[in-house]
Amino acid sequence: MNLSETNNDIQLTMVEILEFIWTLVDNTILIPQLLKANCVAFTLKWINMKELPFAIQRASIRLLYNMARHEKGCDALKGADALRLLQEFKQRTLDPTVDDTAYEDMRLLFSMALALLTEPKEIKSDAKSLRKVLDKLMQMTVNTAQKKNHKYGDFDISEPLVVFTKLFVHDDIVHYCVKESQVKNMKVPAKIAFFCGLVMQFRGALANDDVLDQLTPA
Repeated sequence: MNLSETNNDIQLTMVEILEFIWTLVDNTILIPQLLKANCVAFTLKWINMKELPFAIQRASIRLLYNMARHEKGCDALKGADALRLLQEFKQRTLDPTVDDTAYEDMRLLFSMALALLTEPKEIKSDAKSLRKVLDKLMQMTVNTAQKKNHKYGDFDISEPLVVFTKLFVHDDIVHYCVKESQVKNMKVPAKIAFFCGLVMQFRGALANDDVLDQLTPA
């Protein structure tokens, strides 16, 4: 099926199916089952299509991001040349001049997926080019931390924090996040105190061998 040539009803159904799957595998323990269904190959094939409807592009990127959150999913994506295909998708689709909320959300998901798939030292460390993404990650971290269940929208607090562990090997990114990032009603001292508070909140996590517990505050 050529997704770019299907009618609106079929496209809507496809988006609903993809959204159901990405919601299902938001619990990453289900990712291995998705891998058995060859979802990596299908999703990478979709993002490689030209003129793919935006809604399907976004759903596909979200699905790739969720798969990248799991160790086996990350390995499968790397083995399928996902990094190259994602970079091609970026050059073909992610226009940095577009100012649209839904588009910005997809760009954020793309950046998070790319960070999870890339070795920390290989991640581009130009904070200036990443500032919009870093601002959103910082705001997401603050928003999730302020909720009792540590979830805000589609994300829980572990998701931006795991990405930050990859990004914070670069001093200029740390400097931007602490000194310059645009976070609502939060100045530099508050940002430092905020991260110190998170460290204390998660201080016992690494003493537990359960990966899910490690990503859940006490």
